[in-house]
Amino acid sequence: MKVTPEGIPSLTLGAHQYSLWFSVYGIQRWAEHRDVDYQQALEDGWQAGKLSLVDLTKLLEIALAGGEARRAAFEGGDPRTIGSETLQSILAVYSPIELAVKLAEAWAGLPEGEESDPNSPEPHA
Repeated sequence: MKVTPEGIPSLTLGAHQYSLWFSVYGIQRWAEHRDVDYQQALEDGWQAGKLSLVDLTKLLEIALAGGEARRAAFEGGDPRTIGSETLQSILAVYSPIELAVKLAEAWAGLPEGEESDPNSPEPHA
């Protein structure tokens, strides 16, 4: 696992680096997954202690899609499609704990090495 030069948490899969980023849209997608409204998702965070593998996979998908949209916006080009094959490959390489830590960093918007709390109601947008 790495960070981008901008300090954004990222994952490496083969020769590809994937940034993890939660946008406002991503938080809305998480709220829909949890069947709560946006405000409730902000208040609840993502409750790391209650995550199932399905939840972890959904968070990963959302963060990867956000990272790709951000990369495309700043570097140009089209965002890479984050499909089930990419998700399964990442899940095969990284442990759930490693992924949860990186997702918590992305949710909190913290640079590498700072503590994060996935239950915090203060993600970046």
